[in-house]
Amino acid sequence: MWPFEAGATFGAAGQLMTGLWVLLLVSLWVSRLASAVKWIGFFGLPLLFGLAYVLLIFPHVPFQDGGFGSLGAVRGLFGSDQILLAGWLHFLVFDYFIGCWIAGQQRSERLPRSLVALSLVFCFLAGPAGLLLYLLIRIVCRWRSGRAWWRACVP
Repeated sequence: MWPFEAGATFGAAGQLMTGLWVLLLVSLWVSRLASAVKWIGFFGLPLLFGLAYVLLIFPHVPFQDGGFGSLGAVRGLFGSDQILLAGWLHFLVFDYFIGCWIAGQQRSERLPRSLVALSLVFCFLAGPAGLLLYLLIRIVCRWRSGRAWWRACVP
């Protein structure tokens, strides 16, 4: 059972994530932050939010309302604040995980920081759109440098 009020947890998670995204953006220019950001994004945050997710979801299993068979059934799943919060944490952690991957790829591919920062902003605001923008930046930069641009599609 989740011991905290869902609205307060939502607010705290939003503030935490805003700070972490700022740290991620700054890490593009301050390489000393890269390992801390990597640890947070690939271990610390998934562990913390994963635990919260389990505590929020499993008291509701089996789901009384909703399911995964239709859009309406999925809508029914989110009738509880705890399930809605778990879904929100799910989005937050996966978007940040992808953002950390993008930042790491920027360093190894030596892509323009400003363009990658733009893709991270989109990733923060609209998840998959930021990933799409990053992949397009990666393809164009590889193509312009004469490298095998088609390999940009394979991480």
